[in-house]
Amino acid sequence: EDYVCNNTDLPELEIISLLEEQLPVYKLRADTIFGYDQDDWLHTPLLGPDAAVDLTTEQIEETLKYFCKFVMLRFQNIITRVCSLSLQKERDLELAARIGQSLLKKNKALSERNELLEEQVEHIREEVSQLRHDLSMKDELLQFYTNAAEESEGESITSTPVRPSEPSVSSPNFFPLESLQKKLKDLEEENKSLRSEVCLFFLPDSLTHMH
Repeated sequence: EDYVCNNTDLPELEIISLLEEQLPVYKLRADTIFGYDQDDWLHTPLLGPDAAVDLTTEQIEETLKYFCKFVMLRFQNIITRVCSLSLQKERDLELAARIGQSLLKKNKALSERNELLEEQVEHIREEVSQLRHDLSMKDELLQFYTNAAEESEGESITSTPVRPSEPSVSSPNFFPLESLQKKLKDLEEENKSLRSEVCLFFLPDSLTHMH
C-alpha cells in the first residue's frame, strides 16, 4: 500500500489491479471420490499390534472406565429399546384381548336373542295352528247351523198353520228359528275375530320375509 501511495509513475490500470480485492483460492487435499487415502489424514490403527505403549496406571484405569461406560451406555440403550418394544407389544395384546372379549359378549347376546326369537316363533306357530283348527271347527259348526236354519225355514213354510185354540207343539228334530239365527250371527262374529287374529299372527312373518 505504501508502494502504491508513494509511487506516482504507475499507470492507472496497474493501480486499479493492485487495489482490487482478490478472492482466496483453496485446494482440497482430501480425495472425495476414491476415499481419504492422503497423508494429511490419520490412519488407524495408529499403533501396531506389537507396539509397546508406555501407559501409567491412572491412564489405564481411565481408559478402562471410558470403555466400560461406553459399553454400559450401549447396553442401556438396547435394554431401553427392548423394554419399549415389549411394552408396546403388551399394549397391543391387551387391546386385542379386550376386542376379543367384546366380540364374544356381543356374539353371546346375539345367540341368546336368536334362541329367544326362535322360541317365540315356535310359540306363534303353535297358536296359529290352534287358531286354524278352531276356525275349521267353527266353519263346520256354522255350516251345520246354516243348513239347520234353512231346513227349519222350509219346514215352517210348508207346514199346516196351527189353530190358536190348539197348543203349540215344537218338533224335537229342529231348533227354534230365532235361536238358530242368533247362533249363526254369533258364529259369524267369532269367525271374523279368528280370521283377524290369524292375519295378525301371519303379518310379522310376511314382513320378515319381505326384509
